[in-house]
Amino acid sequence: MPISVLWRLEQGLTLAEVGILVSLFWVVLFIIEVPSGIIADRLGRKTTIVAGALMATVSFFLMSIADSFNGFLIESIVSASAYALTSGAGEAYLFDWLKERGKEKTYKKAWSWVMMLDELATIIGAISTSAILFWLSFEWSYWIGAGSLFLSALIIIFFLQESRQHM
Repeated sequence: MPISVLWRLEQGLTLAEVGILVSLFWVVLFIIEVPSGIIADRLGRKTTIVAGALMATVSFFLMSIADSFNGFLIESIVSASAYALTSGAGEAYLFDWLKERGKEKTYKKAWSWVMMLDELATIIGAISTSAILFWLSFEWSYWIGAGSLFLSALIIIFFLQESRQHM
């Protein structure tokens, strides 16, 4: 989030406009969270996670080219939608995966490991983004991020199996 604030300011937005965009992100996320769960239940966890990863890829690309409030407005809506699609579907996928193996009682421990790995990835991302910003540019950080998200979508498509109840 901090890099997006700096990027938006560098693109000419005011701090108030950035605040509106951040607020909008959370409002959209709140509104879409429940429908995204319904989508995951109907279309499958894997499909929903892939859709979220692809939307996040688009969001990063939009962030790299946006140069106005309206451009960042669209990016914020896409970003919040991507987050909503992946958040609940990821938790549900893990629970379904454990349940199919008779290990649903280990869910809390497994989820804590997922969250720890997520924090570790955030730290690595912050350090690598700092290096990218130092040697390259804001745009490059978003392009590399978009590429990484697209790669994650491909990995999910080819290596993650949908739970039996959603096949």
